[in-house]
Amino acid sequence: MEKASNLAILMNKKDGTFLIRTFAIDPRYGYRAEFGELLSVDIESMRTRGLEIVLANLETFFERDALRDLKERPRQPREESLKLDRTTYEVAVALTGHKLCLDPMKRVGSGSSVGIECPAITLDATCTNEEFFQLLTKAFSICKIHDKKAT
Repeated sequence: MEKASNLAILMNKKDGTFLIRTFAIDPRYGYRAEFGELLSVDIESMRTRGLEIVLANLETFFERDALRDLKERPRQPREESLKLDRTTYEVAVALTGHKLCLDPMKRVGSGSSVGIECPAITLDATCTNEEFFQLLTKAFSICKIHDKKAT
């Protein structure tokens, strides 16, 4: 089975801007851990270069030193983390081979998310930025619909 590299794209519920949450594998447990700072991406950059930004991030997934990052980077205060969860939608992005999978997520508690049951959103990693942005927009639309059902 091929290993998948992954990240999360967060979209601000009010202004539509994006944050990319990067991960690395924590060798102590074999689970992924948040890595580095959140990367801010404006709407136009996501529309015109989003695929390039995401693929560049995913290419280094297995090379990251999670332990060093955990020691050097201060932990985000819990209040900030909870505010981020309340003010954003989340789409998980995984790259396996040459296929990208976009998985709309729903919040299920403080800092936890699970995939929303829906048909898989997959695309070839050689697609255009426009195709990527269209499917990313579709994934966030699913998040919005689910968020409205939950309230």
